[in-house]
Amino acid sequence: MNTTFPLRAARLFSPWLCLALAVALALSGCADAQLAAVPAQGVDIDPSGRVASIEGGGLIVRAGQVETPYNLDRKITTFQLTIINPTDQAVEFLPKDLVLFDSTGGQHYPLTPDALMEAASSGSTVAPRTFISMGYGVGYPRYSGYWGYRWYDPWVDAPSYSGRSYEGLIARAFQIRPMTVFPGANISGLVYYPIPAKDLYSAQLTVTRFLRKPSQSDPNPPEFSYHFRFQLTKS
Repeated sequence: MNTTFPLRAARLFSPWLCLALAVALALSGCADAQLAAVPAQGVDIDPSGRVASIEGGGLIVRAGQVETPYNLDRKITTFQLTIINPTDQAVEFLPKDLVLFDSTGGQHYPLTPDALMEAASSGSTVAPRTFISMGYGVGYPRYSGYWGYRWYDPWVDAPSYSGRSYEGLIARAFQIRPMTVFPGANISGLVYYPIPAKDLYSAQLTVTRFLRKPSQSDPNPPEFSYHFRFQLTKS
């Protein structure tokens, strides 16, 4: 029996097989890594261990990390955010900020639509740092003769992205703006942060809302915050 060909084939292909196996194992290891919700008082965690819910101020806020559309996890971290009204009355969701803290103490704000599209289409592996900040000009600024207490909405031009590359990012986004959540209803969408998902070993997501709309006579209305903590695990 001639065994020359099988032996030569084995010598030829074995390095490639080893390389393919190593890559497959590395990719499977990356796929298994995930941010799991950390148990805490007042935090309900779903059976997957990845999604946490906190109730307060008449609303339930639910959050968990998800894959960024278009395989953009290399430069953007994405959370699914859901606002639920379990009451029999309409409740206002008046966002102040949605801040993501990483394990080094870095503080990250959601990307605006323009910055999100720039991050998606850019060849850079780092997302731009343009974000939604609830200070002058964006959100509810403190009173001034120019801005007053008018909400500046960075999502007002979102429909203009229709038909462009990566438009699905906008279509699936949680549009951070004042909104009324009707009895028994929920509003859900994706919130994007300018940090690669692989750089998050632990994180805290803090969602803060005003309980009343700021005004000149009431510039500092009461707030309510929902604190979600996550830790990297292997499934």
